[in-house]
This record gives sequence, structure tokens and C-alpha cells, in this order.
Amino acid sequence: MRRGVGRSVLGLSVLGLVAGAGLAVGLGSAAQADQVTVRGGDTLTAIAVRYGTTSWALARANRLPDANHIEIGQRLTVPSPVQVSRAAGTGGVSRRVTVARGQTLSAIASHYGVTVAQLVAANDIANPDRVEAGSTLVIPGAVASSSGLTSLGGPSAAVLDSSYGRGLLADFSYWSAHYGVPVNVLEALTWWESGWNNAEVSATGAVGIGQLEPATVAYVNTVLLGGADLNPRVASDNIRMTAAFLAHLISHSGGNLSLAVAAYYQGLASVQARGEYHVTAHYVAGVMAYARVF
Repeated sequence: MRRGVGRSVLGLSVLGLVAGAGLAVGLGSAAQADQVTVRGGDTLTAIAVRYGTTSWALARANRLPDANHIEIGQRLTVPSPVQVSRAAGTGGVSRRVTVARGQTLSAIASHYGVTVAQLVAANDIANPDRVEAGSTLVIPGAVASSSGLTSLGGPSAAVLDSSYGRGLLADFSYWSAHYGVPVNVLEALTWWESGWNNAEVSATGAVGIGQLEPATVAYVNTVLLGGADLNPRVASDNIRMTAAFLAHLISHSGGNLSLAVAAYYQGLASVQARGEYHVTAHYVAGVMAYARVF
């Protein structure tokens, strides 16, 4: 999560998933990251489409505090490409929408739980930074299909079949049931956060599968778990703590899963006081898109 409070957990039976490049660095991934230099007129969206990834993945890989601000000459790491399928033949249900005045591809993608790259591919868009009001776009149905996780860059078969992956799935299932957290939302959120890599540590000190901030670890241990001494660097402990915290957010969000996911990223008090930031809405849309196919 982005600042100050918790992370999550999950468990589901994830059957029939095929290998795909992760948005975060997945376990066992051999993909090589590219380096790109920002040119005049570049935007994060344009770079993402050029390299077959997403603006969120770029922002996360480069720890950008503001995804709308990059500078000429800046060097960016491009994460593994996200495989993009056209609407035809994906097995999902496509729909058509009319672009309203002031809408951007990023906003439309976030609203419908798809990536900008998927919109560009489905509609043969030449310039993703220019979309005309009144034009009609196909919203690809790949995200909604049971096989859509590949196009989103979900966990590979190698991850799921490994002893590490099987152990995570067992912990996800147990602690999600224990705390009453929807397992598909839990798995989707933690995959988005870390690629299920418990060794990942962010620049702010967020640790592990659920990317638990130090303040969140202390809050969960002392307040939610009554003085427990769980270690976020232990995968099973991290999963339990993030499940407990997400359950806490769901409870304080009146059972609204999307609001709870937003609070996980932005902080509950901030969401309640200011509403969701644009980047938070993108985060929620991405997590919930994964949740539909997990």
C-alpha cells in the first residue's frame, strides 16, 4: 500500500492459469527490463503503449511520486511487457462506449477495468494521448474472461506449481476464510502489490507480499491482533497481517470492497476526507480487474 496502513492476503483455487508477464516482478521471471530515456512530448501513457506495458506498471517500477509528471532526459525502467489481446477471440464480452468530453483513455480504462494498452490494441488507436469526444470505443472483454489473467500479466504456471506458490495459496485460503475476506480480492490485491514476492521491500520500507508499511505492521500487531509479534518478512505472517488489515478496512468501509481497496492504497482517513486520487482509482480498477479473473 502506498502509505501508512496495511496490506492484504488471499487464497483461492487458481486453476487453469497460464504463464504471463507480471506487472510486478513475478517469482521465477526471467524477463529482462528495458531502459528508456524520456523524449520531448513523451507521456507515461505513450511510453507504456510503445513498450506493451501499462502506465501504472511504469510508475510502480520507477517509484514515481506523480505519474503525470516525467521530465525530458529522465531514464525509466520498463517492466516486463503485458500481453495484450484484441477483443475478438478473447472469450470475454466486449462492449462499445462513446467518449464524453474531457475523458482520457486512462480514465476510460480505469473505469472499465482494462489497460490503456488493451484499449489501444482493440481500437487501432495511433495516438493514445488524443481521443476525440463523440468517438466510439470497443472495450475489450479479455479481462472478464476466465483466461484473461494472461493478458493482465498474472502468476505463471511455474509460480502456481512451485512449493512456494502452493504454500502461499494454502496460507491465502486459510487466513482469508479466518478473517472473512473475499479470496479473489485478496489474491488480486497482493499480486498487484508485490507479484507475491515476499522479499520485495519498497523505498518507504513496505515489506513483502502485502507491502506492509512499518506503521501498519505495528498497528496490526498491537491493535488488531492484541499484542501479537508477527514478522512481515515471514510469508505466512505477512499474509495473516494483510488479511486482518484488509478485513478491518472492509468493516470500516461499510462492506464496500472498492472503497476498502482504495483505503488500502491511499489510507482510509484520506479517502474519507478527500475522495480517491486519480492514481488510487487506477489502482482500484486494476485490482478489481484481477479479482474478476482470479
